[in-house]
Amino acid sequence: MKKLILMILTFCFGSFVYGQEQDSTRYNRRWVNTIQLGQMFDGNEGVTGRLSASWASGIEINKAFVGLELGFNDYGLFNLGSIAINGRYRLFEKGLSPYGYGIVGYGHPWYFKDNNEQINTTSRRGGALLGAGLGVEYPVGKVRMLFQLGYKFQKVTYDEPNYYYYDWLSSFVAGNNDGKQTTRKMNRVEFKIGLAF
Repeated sequence: MKKLILMILTFCFGSFVYGQEQDSTRYNRRWVNTIQLGQMFDGNEGVTGRLSASWASGIEINKAFVGLELGFNDYGLFNLGSIAINGRYRLFEKGLSPYGYGIVGYGHPWYFKDNNEQINTTSRRGGALLGAGLGVEYPVGKVRMLFQLGYKFQKVTYDEPNYYYYDWLSSFVAGNNDGKQTTRKMNRVEFKIGLAF
C-alpha cells in the first residue's frame, strides 16, 4: 500500500513540475461562436433558393476548432433541424487563411410541406448528417468572415400510407397503416457565408 501511495505521489509531483515547465502562451485557446447562412444546390434543379443556416459554438486551439453545431435545412418537401459535431482546421494561424471542415451528426424533420405528396407526417424519423468542404477565412477587426463551399448528405425516413380509390366517393381514401416506408438520401452542394467571433 505504501509503495502505491508513493508511486501516486511521485506521479502527481512529476506532473506538477512538468506542467509548470510548459509555456502556457504556446496554446492559443479561446471560445468561438460561428453563425452561417447559405443556400443548397440540387443536382437536378440547380440553385434551389433553399435556406441552410447553422450556429456553432466550441473551442479553438491554435488553428483547429471543434464545437457543437445546431442547424436548419430546407429540402423543399420538408425542413430539418440538426445537431452535429463541427470541426475546422485553418492552414495559417493569422490573416487570410483557407480551411477545411467536416460535420458529423443527426438531422430530424420538423415540418413536412404538403406539395401534393401523400406523406403520413405522424411517423417520420431523421437520420445521419455528414458534410465536408473547403472555405476561406478573412479577419475583419475582432471578427472573421467565413466563405465555404462543401458537400452535405442527409438521410430521412417516413411512412407513406396506402390510398385506395372508391368509386362511390370518387376519391382516394387513406387505407390501413400498412403503408410503405420511404427512405430518402439527399446529397447537396452547400454554399455558406458567416461570421466567427
